[in-house]
Amino acid sequence: MPIARHGAIELAYETFGAAEGEPLLLISGTGVQMLMWPDAFVAALADRGFCVTRFDNRDAGLSTHLTQAGNPGWLKPLVRHAAAPYRSRTWAGDAVAVLDALGWDRAHIAGTSLGGMIAQTMAICHPSRTRTLTSIMSTPSARIGTMPKISTMRRLLQIAGTPVNGPEDAAEASLALKRLTGTARYPIDEELIRDIGRRSYQRDPGNEADDFRQRAAVSASGSRRKALAAVRIPTLVPASRT
Repeated sequence: MPIARHGAIELAYETFGAAEGEPLLLISGTGVQMLMWPDAFVAALADRGFCVTRFDNRDAGLSTHLTQAGNPGWLKPLVRHAAAPYRSRTWAGDAVAVLDALGWDRAHIAGTSLGGMIAQTMAICHPSRTRTLTSIMSTPSARIGTMPKISTMRRLLQIAGTPVNGPEDAAEASLALKRLTGTARYPIDEELIRDIGRRSYQRDPGNEADDFRQRAAVSASGSRRKALAAVRIPTLVPASRT
């Protein structure tokens, strides 16, 4: 698998579609790998004339895991942002490193959830590299402004606390999370979700510390509302609250 480098960080990526297609970079969310962008969806984008690249964020999948940074937990980063080992600007730099590895001067940037935050930061910090911004089920505000309901938090903690000891456990955990965050208006493909969870575990099982480091970075990065309002880049899907 190709590797992009941002300093000491290695970022695994893969590309689909004709090299002469419109460059499109897909950025993944918290605690998930590039496989969260389903193969059939990526293929459909390639069929529409895009040259599509998806990649694993740092602390996910086959990219570098900052194990030496330890586990900040969930509380410490909320009261002391220095506990976060990096920020959204760092992630945006990772995405730019992928563009550099591909030889892309500019690209359409699309991200979901955390990936939407990274895409927003790219538009703010690297406008010359951002052709358009698509921010999906994400937010430019501080994290505390988009906290879910207490009942949802309890269920999230229950899912997170359920041991995952193999691909089938990962498949069921992925499905449980999608059922919680989805809506009956848009029925999910349960076998597709199970397959993504299963394959992700087989690529890299990850651990709690990886997830907490990413969440700490979100907390420490603060609001992008004012900075994003000043950006003059076309937005295909406006940033919205989850």
